Amino acid sequence: MTQSVAVVVLDAVRADAFAEAFDWLPGRHYETVYSTSHWTVPVHASLLTGLLPRETGTYAGSPSFAPPSRSLPARLRAADYTTRMYTANLQLVQWDGWTDDFDHVVGPQDYHVNFDWNDATADTAGWRQYPTALLRCLASDAPTIASLREGWRDFTTDDNRLTADRLKRLLTTESSDEPAFALINLMEVHSSAGTSTGEAIATGIDDPDALRTSYRAAVDDLALSYRDLYDTLADRFDWVITLSDHGDLLDQHGLSGHGHGLYPDLVRVPLVVSGPTTPERSPTDLVSLVDVPATVADIAGVDPNGRGVSLLSTSERTTAPVERFGQPHLHRGMFDRYGIADRLDEFDVPLRGVARADGSYAYETRDGTSSTDDWTGDPRPAIEEAFADVDRYTSDPDDSAVAGDVKDRLRDLGYA
Repeated sequence: MTQSVAVVVLDAVRADAFAEAFDWLPGRHYETVYSTSHWTVPVHASLLTGLLPRETGTYAGSPSFAPPSRSLPARLRAADYTTRMYTANLQLVQWDGWTDDFDHVVGPQDYHVNFDWNDATADTAGWRQYPTALLRCLASDAPTIASLREGWRDFTTDDNRLTADRLKRLLTTESSDEPAFALINLMEVHSSAGTSTGEAIATGIDDPDALRTSYRAAVDDLALSYRDLYDTLADRFDWVITLSDHGDLLDQHGLSGHGHGLYPDLVRVPLVVSGPTTPERSPTDLVSLVDVPATVADIAGVDPNGRGVSLLSTSERTTAPVERFGQPHLHRGMFDRYGIADRLDEFDVPLRGVARADGSYAYETRDGTSSTDDWTGDPRPAIEEAFADVDRYTSDPDDSAVAGDVKDRLRDLGYA
């Protein structure tokens, strides 16, 4: 029987925080999971192809999605799956190609359909924001009642975003298509710490304890709301695969966010596979996020068409490559904004890393090479070997045309 699958990405949730807050989640919890990169766009390209970022053509400077072969949702559609994307992350709908292979897409643009309250409050602060925005709304051509309702949600709740609670309500009102594949991205934790990479580089982190407390509170809140959402997902999908695309730095290496580096705190991620049977792969086995699309393909009975290893098989992975292609163009604006443009070249460097089956991990830094304490031997040959057979695919980079309001929202998320 054909089975439905949901892949849920809890954006920016660290593996250590997830282990403490999501221990209630049923399914097989994998302990040694590595992402393919350190930020949303290239990792999601890997999740939709089973390829490393350089093989997809989607990385810094090239955020559009135009892979060299058919994506996972395209192959699922050919197998009569209904494909759906629910994303709170603007990055997955802003650039070309990302939504092409999905039958239904719900994104941030669907929650700002009336008056633009973000723009209306951009040049005011404090209590003056609210009467000023109200007057601008009344004077605009936007539908007044609907806009006021949306503005009230903006200022009093998180309901202007695709949160776990809102997604649950949305799923309960939609028809249940069978079979179905859903890619879901939730951002309750993303940028919860409030300090961007650029700000941390420029001024340091004033209160690391407050940074960590804020982050952990966001993870705990998400875990609470995800309990209800998970029950809804489990009712509608045979398999629910819960993961994070990357972690966050919380004063490790003097940095915050996930704008630079391949540090273990950034690329170690959680992964839980919940379904009617237990995956064959041991919870202690090394896993790469490219194994997720291979697992979905295995469930659906379609060609995996990537370098992943299905978690339902007995095959094991020996290495997990990780890579970075410098600062994304939008991120570079942070260096100008914080007065550190002269340090851009220091951070705008490609980096590679590799994890081994024993759980040890080695990675390049802007100063050389580093590794976890359990790594043995010179890490440099292992990194070179991990990428020896990985060819770079170049799609057409185009991140120059970004609307002002979109750039503002990306900046709010720590991207620009």
